[in-house]
Amino acid sequence: MSDFDSKYVTTNNRPGAPQYDDAFVNSLKEDMLSEAPDLALIADAVLSSCAIGAHRADFVPRLLDAALQTIHQDIEKSKVCFEQFRAVVMICWPFIGIPWCVPACLGMVNVLEKYNLLSIAYGRAQPPLSDAHIAMGQELQQRTYANVQNSEVQAMLQNCFADFTLTTWGVVFGYSLAETTNRGIFEAHQSQLILAASIASSGATRQARSHMTGALGLGLSVAAAKAILKAAKRLNEWNGVEISDIDAGELNRQMEAAQAAK
Repeated sequence: MSDFDSKYVTTNNRPGAPQYDDAFVNSLKEDMLSEAPDLALIADAVLSSCAIGAHRADFVPRLLDAALQTIHQDIEKSKVCFEQFRAVVMICWPFIGIPWCVPACLGMVNVLEKYNLLSIAYGRAQPPLSDAHIAMGQELQQRTYANVQNSEVQAMLQNCFADFTLTTWGVVFGYSLAETTNRGIFEAHQSQLILAASIASSGATRQARSHMTGALGLGLSVAAAKAILKAAKRLNEWNGVEISDIDAGELNRQMEAAQAAK
């Protein structure tokens, strides 16, 4: 482990947590893709989101480093690659927390510096936050939860936590999710599955079920949902943490029943 990593990247890892293991991560990725080949183009993004959710930010720069090894001399390919990782942070931070995303960001800066690619990260990637993101976020939230059947949750939050709800619409669903998707980095269901993967890996089972159902409703395959949930479970077990099982097949049945009832 480098001095940089120990100072900026791994400092939040729990005492006694296993060190990053290339063989384990490669096995995790191969297993996921064997069950869901359609995840191939976003496999690193999915694993990064699972890692952030599991409070293992140190996985993210290692995954970026591996991805850049063979393409770093091509600026355009490197930029496309990095944009996926940057988008993962934008999608995950409101749900997992800034303290678990900052170490991932700092680690990625160190990787870009290693390959003399810092310039591809300079400047804003998205337009400034505006009132338009509130309407954008409200629309995305409605689409996301359309097949989740938890309207009572939304009603309680809107009635009793109006400021929190408004911030959720504008900053979370509007700016962090919808705007990231609008940039073309991921499709809508991919952004939602990346979010669901991070929440599932965090152990927040109820919210993970809701967002995975939302991803299924937006076009995620059941096979991909199962593969992602399995990866999140395996990662946490390796890290010494137990999280609840989530049945993707059952979520899909509930989603289809909700659609049929409309």
